[in-house]
Amino acid sequence: MSGANYIMIGETGAYVMIQDIGPWDRYKTVTNAAEEVVIELTKMLKGRNLYYIDTDDRCDQLVHDGKGKFLGFKSGGPTEDGL
Repeated sequence: MSGANYIMIGETGAYVMIQDIGPWDRYKTVTNAAEEVVIELTKMLKGRNLYYIDTDDRCDQLVHDGKGKFLGFKSGGPTEDGL
């Protein structure tokens, strides 16, 4: 387990959306556990983008290679990407 506490709030053929729910005095944030979260969700992602609502209610993307490797963050949610 990643150590982050999150829920899946949506999915389409193009992306999966999760939300960081804390509490952050007991769990890591998705931002701080990004590598582990990507590994954890790789099989369900099947190459789709992974977006998350962070602790400040912002939507950002966890960029990954589709094989379980976290590559970085990208600002903005799926509507900004035109998905």
